[in-house]
Amino acid sequence: MKGNVARRARSKRAGIVVTVRDALTGVALADSASGHAYDGAFVDTLRQVPRVPVFDVSALAGVYERPGIYTVIIRRQGYREWMQVNVVVKRDECHAIPVI
Repeated sequence: MKGNVARRARSKRAGIVVTVRDALTGVALADSASGHAYDGAFVDTLRQVPRVPVFDVSALAGVYERPGIYTVIIRRQGYREWMQVNVVVKRDECHAIPVI
């Protein structure tokens, strides 16, 4: 039973993945940024995830396996707040379909 639970946990997909970079220099900024996704009363904190290549730390991800219509807000000191509304996360028969 433990093996099946672990396998399912590893296969969860983030519904939202946001690449966080400086628009002028391309420098990755996710390691010092914060992000949240809102769907009505539901709020999820976006967390830093490794990207390809493995050491690229430019992405924040969240809303694992949860379809919905989200407002996504990213904040980082020294930068203007970034917001995207009406981010639609859909679901197929197995997983949430990521919005990147």
